Amino acid sequence: MTEVQSIIIGIVEGITEFIPISSTGHMIIAEKLLKINDDAFNTVFTVAIQLGAILSVVVLYWKKFFDFSRWQFSEHRSRFRHSDYRYSSVARSIFGQSSRAHP
Repeated sequence: MTEVQSIIIGIVEGITEFIPISSTGHMIIAEKLLKINDDAFNTVFTVAIQLGAILSVVVLYWKKFFDFSRWQFSEHRSRFRHSDYRYSSVARSIFGQSSRAHP
């Protein structure tokens, strides 16, 4: 992969990460159009580019993701929520055990 190809791939990832389309799909298409070989370095490069894009989204929306001041708790709601977790745990354990029995 040349420096120009890596810059183009980075631009494609940067543009497509913030719009509701598949950034990974567009990176794959760009790699095919640029005739970039599918070797270990390029795979690691692609993962690093995507990790950087994901981290930038987390940093950009940090307050929106972790704004605990907007959470509202009520006694009835929390009791209902705890019972939902218990039921879902039972369902997950049954499904997990049945999927292990039949590989």
